[in-house]
Amino acid sequence: MVTLALPITIDGTFQGVLARDVNMSSINDMFEAYDRSDGSYMYLLDATGTILSHGNADYETTKDRLVTLEQVGDNTMQDAVGKMLLREDYDQQKRYFYAMEEPDSYWIVGIAYPEKVVQQEIVQQVLGSFIVFFLAVLVDLVILTVIMKRKFAPIHAVTQAAQKLERGEFDIEFQNSSRDELGVLQNSFEDTGTYLRSVIQELAYILQELSKGNLTVKTTLDYRGEFVEIEQAVHNIIKQMNYVMGNIERAGYQVSSEAAQVSTSAQYLSENSMTQAIQVESIVKDMQQVKNAVEENTDRTVTTESVTTEVSKKLEESKARMKQMMQEMEKIKSASNQIGNIIKTIEDISFQTNILALNAAVEAARAGAAGKGFAVVADEVRALANKSAMAAQDTTALIQTSIDTVERGAEVAQLTEQALLNAVELSNQVSQETQIIVEISQQQSANIDNITQTVSGFSNMIQNNTATAEENAAVSERMANEAKILQELLSKFVLDKRELQDEQDVEDL
Repeated sequence: MVTLALPITIDGTFQGVLARDVNMSSINDMFEAYDRSDGSYMYLLDATGTILSHGNADYETTKDRLVTLEQVGDNTMQDAVGKMLLREDYDQQKRYFYAMEEPDSYWIVGIAYPEKVVQQEIVQQVLGSFIVFFLAVLVDLVILTVIMKRKFAPIHAVTQAAQKLERGEFDIEFQNSSRDELGVLQNSFEDTGTYLRSVIQELAYILQELSKGNLTVKTTLDYRGEFVEIEQAVHNIIKQMNYVMGNIERAGYQVSSEAAQVSTSAQYLSENSMTQAIQVESIVKDMQQVKNAVEENTDRTVTTESVTTEVSKKLEESKARMKQMMQEMEKIKSASNQIGNIIKTIEDISFQTNILALNAAVEAARAGAAGKGFAVVADEVRALANKSAMAAQDTTALIQTSIDTVERGAEVAQLTEQALLNAVELSNQVSQETQIIVEISQQQSANIDNITQTVSGFSNMIQNNTATAEENAAVSERMANEAKILQELLSKFVLDKRELQDEQDVEDL
């Protein structure tokens, strides 16, 4: 027995309970009355999971026993609440399970369909629906065809207009226009085509003028919507082109002027470099001549040094010989002094002999005739004494002359010796100075070599500078020609001075 109860409240006040006892057999009869010839059945579960009714008698609760889901080990009937499940059933057949839960009692009532029954039903439903849908579509197509031919004929013209706009063709004109939404759409397409055609014509005109170099063109149409950005872009392009071309024109004039100056300076530099090169070559030749002269002077100085050295040696030898001569002169002077003493002795002997002769003559005179022979001898002796005295006097005079000569010769020899000493000293000084001159000449020759090499390097540098200056002159001339070409190209552009006033370039141009 199953008791069903429901509380009764009036205005929120509990009044009682309405209840009914239902025999399970009546519930089973109600569920079993469901046609199960196709293998489907209904089932009923209470809140505790007890199987109250089932297509399999072994799964049903009777008056003798309770059967629960836990006992049969199958939760499919409970899991199928609110969704369709395909599971294997108690008889190893696949069935679709679908159940609903009563929200107050939490009882579950469900149905199980064999898979093939559901598939057949689905096929039948789909086929029927497809036939109905096909017929409905066919009827709709017929109706729509009639309506479209009658009602929507202007749409074709609008579509063609849209396609023409897509292809960039803006000559749009409709034969017939209505006053409904399609008419408004047609008018919109015509206005759009006309507006776009005018915009494109103006932009084409501006671009053509820009291609001709006319930078004074302006936009005249009333640009709307996103076309305002195009107008602003065109204005900015013209403004920037005026600014750029103005600066290029100014730079072209400046480059042309500076290129001409550079060309003139380069030519002047080239001429100066060539003149310097010629002068340096002349300096190199002069330095070579100076070097040759210095080398020749060096050679001659070396030869002079050798000769001076030889002269010094000869003077030293002459000095030694002069010293020996002085020694001999001293000996001659000593001998002359001795000869003078001897002559004095001879004079004394002659004087004594003369006295003796006089005495002999006196004695001979006293002797008379007996002394005549002795008187003759005395005379001869006196005569010989006189001759000896005279000879002694002459010899003394000669010796004195020789002594004087020897003394003068000694003095001259001393002077000559002193002169030789001075000459030797001067010769030594000359030799030393000559050696210094040789060293200086050699150093000068080395310095001249260095100067010659430096001047040669300088000459090479000047030649390189000359070549570079000539090349720069050629480049400057080409730059000047290119600047003239640039000016000729820029002269084709007509600039808008008003655009340049904002950039303050009018005065420069």
